[in-house]
Amino acid sequence: MKRVAILGSGLLGCDLLVKCQKTEEVELVAFAGRDSFSKGLAFAKSRGVYTTDRSIEGIVETNIKPDIIVDCTTASCHHSHDTTCRANNIKIIDMTPAKIGTICCPAINLQQCLASNNINMISCGGQAALPLCFAIKSANPAVDYIEVVSTVASESVGPGTRKNLSEYIASTQKAIEMMLAISKAKVIVNISPATPPVIMRTTIVIGSDSIANEVATIAMIEEMIERTSSYVPGYKSSIGLKKIGSRAICQVIVSGSGDYLPNYAGNLDIINCAALELIKSL
Repeated sequence: MKRVAILGSGLLGCDLLVKCQKTEEVELVAFAGRDSFSKGLAFAKSRGVYTTDRSIEGIVETNIKPDIIVDCTTASCHHSHDTTCRANNIKIIDMTPAKIGTICCPAINLQQCLASNNINMISCGGQAALPLCFAIKSANPAVDYIEVVSTVASESVGPGTRKNLSEYIASTQKAIEMMLAISKAKVIVNISPATPPVIMRTTIVIGSDSIANEVATIAMIEEMIERTSSYVPGYKSSIGLKKIGSRAICQVIVSGSGDYLPNYAGNLDIINCAALELIKSL
């Protein structure tokens, strides 16, 4: 049983709270924010969780002693949170695009991250795109440039994510380039105001001439989707590998479980499910 505290009372933290309470391997011991009147802290109290409006100090200056703190705040705050966790011998899982921890996508490198004291979950778009990018690169080693386009519903994007959009894009591009050892990745995020809200979808675009082995590429994409959907139930193929002129595309759709927001919020689900998959292995 892992003792977990959540830092950040926004949409991401609230969704993770519900998921933690549904996970047998996790004991949720604290939920921290900075605004005592926030909707998130009120929600946590209604679920019977210890809350504090003193952020990370309200966790470490008590006898709660979590094994893991999950940081759902912002990239600019994460550096000081990392320092505090190191001083108190607590592992920290970074849900912000701060880029200072070991990059983790459970479908690709879970075991390689377990010894790190700071593990970075990249971004929701990174968790959706990397399994597909990894499949394409594995089947076609010469691929050296990939484009990723993620579309999410405006209602599922909180102020913290909006504040960190530039860091989100830079962090996701860096993760794809590092994990695949390619020269360049281009990441685009669309925040859709459409009504009803759109379900999260992520599209990968590469040059058609990069696909040297189409059969092996399709098989590898299917394998990575199956591997990812084992911990993200709403992760499914919506467009298989398809060549359109000089471009080739494939796409996944990510439906949420409806734990905190309706099922269009697959962006919350995919990064929180990835973090829980990691926590269960620590």
